[in-house]
Amino acid sequence: MSKALLRAGTALCAAAAAMHTPAASADDAFFLFAPAAPETTLQPRYGDIEAFYGDIEAFWGDASPFWGDIEPFWGDIEAFWGDREAFYGDIEPFYGDIEAFYGDIEAFWGDIEAFWGPDEVSIGGGDFASAHDGLVAMTQEAERIFGPAVEGRTGESFEAAFLTPFLDRYGIDLDDPSSLQQLSLAQRARFMLEFYDGLMAYSGRDAVDWWMGTSRWSPALAQTQGSSYAPVIGVIDSRIRTNAGYDVLSQTGYQAAGQAQGHGTAIASLIAAPHDGRGVMGVSPNVRLVVHNPFDFTGTTNWRDVQAGVRRAERAGAHVINLSLGTGGEVLDGGWANVIGHAARRGDMVVVKAAGNEGVSAQGSAWWDPQAISALLLVGSVGVDGEILGFSNRPGTACLLGWHRCAPGARLMDRFIVAPGEFLLAEDEEGGTHRVSGTSFAAPLVTGTVALLQSRWPWLQGFAGETAEIVLSSARDLGAPGTDPVYGRGLLDIEAAQAPLDWDALTFFAPEMGRVRSAGRFRHAFLSPGVLDRVDDDAVVYAYERIGRTFRDFQIPLKSRVRMDVPSLGGAQPAQDYLTARLQDWAAGAGFASPITEVVSRPGYSLSVTRKGDDGAMTYRQADGLDLTVGAGTNAPGSLLFAGAEDSDPRTGAVAPLAAFASGGGFAAASLPAGGLGTVTLGFSASDAAAPRFGFAQDPVAGPGVPAYQARTASLGVAQTLAGARLGLSYSRLDEDNGVLGTQGTGALSLGAHAVTRGVTAEVVLPEAFGVTLAATASRARTEAAEGSGLLTLSAGGALSTAYALRASSEGAIVRGDQVVLTLSQPLALAEGGISISQYEVVDRMSGELGLVRRPVGFDAPRPMITETSYAFPVAEGQGAVAALLAHDAAAGTVQAGLSFRRRF
Repeated sequence: MSKALLRAGTALCAAAAAMHTPAASADDAFFLFAPAAPETTLQPRYGDIEAFYGDIEAFWGDASPFWGDIEPFWGDIEAFWGDREAFYGDIEPFYGDIEAFYGDIEAFWGDIEAFWGPDEVSIGGGDFASAHDGLVAMTQEAERIFGPAVEGRTGESFEAAFLTPFLDRYGIDLDDPSSLQQLSLAQRARFMLEFYDGLMAYSGRDAVDWWMGTSRWSPALAQTQGSSYAPVIGVIDSRIRTNAGYDVLSQTGYQAAGQAQGHGTAIASLIAAPHDGRGVMGVSPNVRLVVHNPFDFTGTTNWRDVQAGVRRAERAGAHVINLSLGTGGEVLDGGWANVIGHAARRGDMVVVKAAGNEGVSAQGSAWWDPQAISALLLVGSVGVDGEILGFSNRPGTACLLGWHRCAPGARLMDRFIVAPGEFLLAEDEEGGTHRVSGTSFAAPLVTGTVALLQSRWPWLQGFAGETAEIVLSSARDLGAPGTDPVYGRGLLDIEAAQAPLDWDALTFFAPEMGRVRSAGRFRHAFLSPGVLDRVDDDAVVYAYERIGRTFRDFQIPLKSRVRMDVPSLGGAQPAQDYLTARLQDWAAGAGFASPITEVVSRPGYSLSVTRKGDDGAMTYRQADGLDLTVGAGTNAPGSLLFAGAEDSDPRTGAVAPLAAFASGGGFAAASLPAGGLGTVTLGFSASDAAAPRFGFAQDPVAGPGVPAYQARTASLGVAQTLAGARLGLSYSRLDEDNGVLGTQGTGALSLGAHAVTRGVTAEVVLPEAFGVTLAATASRARTEAAEGSGLLTLSAGGALSTAYALRASSEGAIVRGDQVVLTLSQPLALAEGGISISQYEVVDRMSGELGLVRRPVGFDAPRPMITETSYAFPVAEGQGAVAALLAHDAAAGTVQAGLSFRRRF
């Protein structure tokens, strides 16, 4: 679905907001109420919008902000629609027939406003010829764009199936320009809205309406939240048409509903209309409806019939009920206490009630059962501009008195929320669509939100007060800051209601001696970058939010808790640090920018001191081949044959990977000749607890309460030269105090107290041939770790990881003294095993029962594969050097390039 098509729908809804939406009689546009009495008559809450159309010019002005504010809603259309294949089923083939006209939609709808215009003078001054020409051009363009779709759907031409019947309803004759004279400004606006709705019915998609962006709802959200369980919803309203496609468990009550006929169908469509590509989309389509019609042939009802419907809904298993009806002049008449008090008092029925449409503010207070207050939601309505509508009742300062006092949370404004309630597209009795206004139609958006909550967390059906509080607490504040007498708690935010109310309050649960215990807060749980951070997208941990007497669980992708990049002034990030260090190391390795070295020689031995930046080392070398080195920094020895320190970067290098984890602190090494074995080497190094880890400019996990990463490594190796080839074989042991292969978990994601990795590395450098020197290294290591106090543990049998690098180098390839190197490497990556998650999860989603679950974490992410091309050449008569580097990470799909210049002074 193109953005242009959706944007067109939005603009048309706003532009056509100036039209009147008449039904069979003038009374249909009003709320009709009778005086309160023992047998008070109640009527469906249609919008009293007649006065609203008096000043059409002002409305056009007010609609303008709607166009701008709605724009962000269409940002990511795929996220809005979700999985279209699963969602729309068999309508996919139809897309091919209309795909071609998507590109023309924006220009087409853009011309419509220019044709009609909001100005009375545009066609009110008698120049109907120009207006007629514009109308003809518009209909011709509509036929060009929508004609194939209309003909494919109906088997008739565009003119016969759509255009002629539509124009006939308005008495417009395309051959007679004067036929336009009879249309009032409101009729012209209505014409445009119905023209838009009628054509978009052939687009092969459900209708996108303005309320979706305002309430932050999308069909993708409904798919995610409403797919696990189908809750039962009680609808106390006129009967809905039998072929609407809803899952209706029962329809009881009166057959006819007089002027209320069709009201229930519109309500039901906004709650539960299926997402089938044919019209209206309901907030929560995966529900079951229990419908009771309390209206008789007069279109009115009484308390007894309404209460009968509430009781039927209770017996049918409903845990939310929609009441889009009421008495005149009251937001909440005292008679409702007896009608719905029993259902709300039970604690398992959310009562959603339309506030009414007289534009009044409640002032007085009424007695109400204190135990029934928390399950009540009163709904007012806002227009396309986000302002409360003139006809919508307001909560005022009234209170529901329990035990003769106004308790905290008992004011009407504490139970009041607003939702879109103007010009909403809803289904009619004939299977088509029409536009409706009123708090009646704001209420079902709230009811659908409750249904989504009950579908995702079915056990909330037993906690009506907590469910209502989620809806109220997630509302977006409007009007005066905080809860106020006009907007109550604020504007319905469906997406926010489905998310945690306070991310910082989320808690993880882990086992301890057979009991459930808190493993820490969500905000304190994350993983540092390392070998084990490459988890697949399906790996999740469950965090829990306490809501009153119950809770909600949330799936948190484990990958989202890996803190990779650290914002810093100028945007210095780990990747750039890597590139800079790589260039510096390459220049030094090429002999152009050697570290500062001081040498003292004596007969039989020498002593040298080397300094490079903050790193330093002292080496004692005997004539018989014995070497001893001690120092501190990142130049700790690890590889037998490869020279560059950056080759050992644990994130990007593949040479001596275990030694790389324990670098930055002190180190020591010794080598001595061993006769036929060649040269034997011993090494030890430790990490620096005060230094940022792994080349990050800032430590990504540093912070209060987070222990510094600490690791040590020891190695034993032997190097030998055979037939001109240099061979090396070494054994290494890495001890990590609070991490596993460089990945450190904090809080609930702690990875254990101690990890040990044992590995073997083989290296070979072949003799130069044709001016090219080839070298290779490969490492294989197994890691075991003690079980920690968090959710994550190393899998049984530990983890097997591997790394390798292939390198080709040549000197003097282009100019004298230059050097070019091509390297293909795989940094240390997991090959087998990994980590497991042991956590408490909801094992029975109907009851909310928790159970201990242990599941492995997948590592399906592609292994990093880095290709590097390096070139360096001398300048300034050998006193300087220029080095260039190009690196490509195939798994990440990234390319980095860098250039370095160095000169001796």
